[in-house]
Amino acid sequence: MVMSSILSNPPRCGDIDQPAKIQRQSNMDPSMLDTQYFFFGSHGISGLFGIITDDRSASLPSHLRRRIDELSSLSSNWDGEGAKKIKTNVISDVVEALKCLMQLEGNFREPFLAPTFDGFVQIEWHGDKRSLEIEAVETGWLLVGTMATAGGERQYFSADCGISNFERLGRFYYWFIGTEMLWPSL
Repeated sequence: MVMSSILSNPPRCGDIDQPAKIQRQSNMDPSMLDTQYFFFGSHGISGLFGIITDDRSASLPSHLRRRIDELSSLSSNWDGEGAKKIKTNVISDVVEALKCLMQLEGNFREPFLAPTFDGFVQIEWHGDKRSLEIEAVETGWLLVGTMATAGGERQYFSADCGISNFERLGRFYYWFIGTEMLWPSL
């Protein structure tokens, strides 16, 4: 059953237990839906998260969409050492962050996406002089940057950011690509 076409303004998956109205498609059998409202979250319909993520990731480059699909399909214990399944709301947050970063001025560099053992995702960029790692966590984003000095020493920086503060995430990305010279810690 293809339901992506019937979702109207799907909720951000971080909006746990908020009702989301689903509009019926004119050619859809009304018996396919028990109600017009579903609750998303720990007691909701988890299968719809994949549809929402697929729909939201449509504007990402194909390589990133494939990686998102791979991360979404990892099961518990994917590493053979008890790693948790990646939380669906985390996948959705990563997709939203990537979409926002792609809209920034300048050339977007595709990151490497890595699962973490505790069910989250790390977004990584590595360049000759700088690297930026953004990890999705329960409280938002944790950021770590490294920079090679002229003398060859490595400087390390860290910060955190709210889950929806894409403007601030953008400033850290600009730091990575060299548009911002100073680590945007405040």
